[in-house]
Amino acid sequence: MSEEKTIQNTEESPPQAPANPLLERIRIPGETFTLPSQGLFYNNGELSDESTNGEVYIYPMLTYDEILFKTPDKIFSGEAVNEVITRCVPSVQKPLELLAKDLDFILVCLRKLTYGDIMEITYTHDCEDAKEHTYKIPMSPFITNSKRIDPTTVSNEYSVTLENGQTLVMSPPRFGSVLKMYQATMEDEKYENNLHLLEEDLHETIIGMIKSVDGISDKKLIKEWVAKISAGWVRKISESIKVVSDFGPDFTSEVKCKDCETMMEISTPINPLAFFI
Repeated sequence: MSEEKTIQNTEESPPQAPANPLLERIRIPGETFTLPSQGLFYNNGELSDESTNGEVYIYPMLTYDEILFKTPDKIFSGEAVNEVITRCVPSVQKPLELLAKDLDFILVCLRKLTYGDIMEITYTHDCEDAKEHTYKIPMSPFITNSKRIDPTTVSNEYSVTLENGQTLVMSPPRFGSVLKMYQATMEDEKYENNLHLLEEDLHETIIGMIKSVDGISDKKLIKEWVAKISAGWVRKISESIKVVSDFGPDFTSEVKCKDCETMMEISTPINPLAFFI
């Protein structure tokens, strides 16, 4: 009887590279924040299932993220926001579909986590012989004093009734819509010989903020309806945008003038993307 030989597999896994001890000291944790909207208008996968009541965990930016926010073409196209928010705020699944005020809030939080609480702004007061000075503005008040949407008032404050009795349910503007309006202001020449295109883009912006008309939410039907209503009704709908946008951070700070030593208000850039440029 022949002797059976057992052949053992002598192949071994390659040795693992030792962990880099330098990396242990730079693992900066993020922080959990509650969006001003509290997630009330997100029903189409804008936030992940792990996010409840609008809570999101935000990580600081890395150098590549900073480069994206300092590249005008990337910002103008929305690519910078899409990439950075996806990477730094994992709970956000569709960055361009966030409410514009929620995105403002996230960007302020992101800046504070990445660079610290203080932001420096150059400003010239309107007092006599004023000079341009640098003022240090804390970011924390923008976050802690951010106005949240009251869930109990949404049904009343976010509805508009027209003269013919039709009722619209509105939604605050999304970042994608705001970005399109900004792009339109930078590309006026495309409307010079095409006023119908301007009308269509304005209607698209409005349609993006209408959740339903008389309970109908089909965007195709709403688009046809908006194209047929009077300019006066369109204006009334547009004015209601101010009401549904009354939440989120207020970017006004009070500081002492370095020339006359009186207290003055400084408004930081309305669009926090300017924080990174």
